Amino acid sequence: MSKVPSLLCRQVGWRKSSKSLLDNIDLTLTESELVAVIGPNGAGKSSLMRAMMGLIPDVQGSVSLDGRELSDIDIKERAKLVAYMPQQQPVAWPLSVQHTVELGRLPHQGFRRRLNGCDEEVVTEAMQMADVTHLAERSVDTLSGGELSRVMIARLFAGRAPIILADEPIAALDPYHQLHIMELLQQHCQRGGSAMVVMHDLTMAARFCQRIVVMQNGGVVGDGPPAQVLSDELLASVYGVKVARPDGMVIPQSRLD
Repeated sequence: MSKVPSLLCRQVGWRKSSKSLLDNIDLTLTESELVAVIGPNGAGKSSLMRAMMGLIPDVQGSVSLDGRELSDIDIKERAKLVAYMPQQQPVAWPLSVQHTVELGRLPHQGFRRRLNGCDEEVVTEAMQMADVTHLAERSVDTLSGGELSRVMIARLFAGRAPIILADEPIAALDPYHQLHIMELLQQHCQRGGSAMVVMHDLTMAARFCQRIVVMQNGGVVGDGPPAQVLSDELLASVYGVKVARPDGMVIPQSRLD
């Protein structure tokens, strides 16, 4: 993999209906990093992902990709560099799983261009990676929530973007596939790529991610290695819970109120 561009947020803010949803966020995602974004519901995690993709038109501050303002980069070029998986994945058309994954190759195609041999190989590999090959002919509107999530993850990988932003990619998955997808993201970063994932599973975040970003009330209140960030004090302040730590796990044990 060639050098991966860095994704940089500087003083990123967003207000909607007089409420601050993002508050002066400074954040950098660089080569070979797997970063978890954690925090309670409504902390601003999904909004941050959307801002980092350039999907919030009235965002304050700046988001840059390899030194260039994101707004100055053609949307097709941007899609080749950054792949995004949103939290909500509505199914607009009853496409087959195969066709849905093939849509991940759109940034690499010209107008009305069909898949070539290379595209087909990439799609096949992505479907194998996400364990959805056996679902190829199924319509996406007949899938379970977990199956649909894996199809969208396959589409994500089919784009071959060096930077991945994924909003709760493993939330709907069974334990086997949760581990499998986190291993795939880890391997992507070990090959020089980078990924930022929104998560609620603190143990998974600590196990797979070199860095954890903690959000609360639209701002970043922690950013660093898991051992530093997942302190009892910070977790109590952010989540209002006491945690247990059996065998290196981080498990919410009881509420503090």
